[in-house]
Amino acid sequence: SSPVALACGGCEHNAAEWWEAAMRAVRKVTSDTHRVDLLTLSGQMQSLVLADADGNILRPALLYSDVRASQEAAEIEQKVGAKFLVEQTANWKGAASLLPKLLWLQRNERGVLDRAKHLLL
Repeated sequence: SSPVALACGGCEHNAAEWWEAAMRAVRKVTSDTHRVDLLTLSGQMQSLVLADADGNILRPALLYSDVRASQEAAEIEQKVGAKFLVEQTANWKGAASLLPKLLWLQRNERGVLDRAKHLLL
């Protein structure tokens, strides 16, 4: 399925579909999926996926283009400065960055964040 663009500036996608697509691709090259020791995927940047202790995805992924955390990004920049963030991370992208997204989740979906044991990018 396609990502869901929300009127509030959110952009989400069902991250479980990514795993399902990866497994379909593996099955196309081998019927013995137990022989696959390692599979790496790339293509997302600063998309946020939260999983519980058993690896179950807790909510749709917050995609890189999700900008609901604009207020949180502005607060972070005000406290520590955008220049400092770029110097320390070499990758500050405002509301698209992970730190503002985590702060947004803390404020808006605290229960999900409390249950999260893994953060996947």
